[in-house]
Amino acid sequence: LPSEQMKAVIKKYKKADDLVWAQEEPRNMGAWSHLMMHFSDAHKFRVASRRFYASPAAGSSVRSKMRHQQVIDYVFDKTKDNMTRPAVKK
Repeated sequence: LPSEQMKAVIKKYKKADDLVWAQEEPRNMGAWSHLMMHFSDAHKFRVASRRFYASPAAGSSVRSKMRHQQVIDYVFDKTKDNMTRPAVKK
């Protein structure tokens, strides 16, 4: 992992108030889990990814497109987070 190069790039954006790690894979797959283990500044990122899933495939093209769009929405809107679930009213 090119940790020092990544830190150098991040350092160029001193005024940035939001660092986003975006990936199409579910959060428990792809590069994010590797980054958490090998990059000391990983905790500074807001993650835009699909929820935790057992499979990277959505099972249908409609669901796949919806999940893809959600990831894009999460990148550009920090108020959205697919890891939180809305409260269930009883």
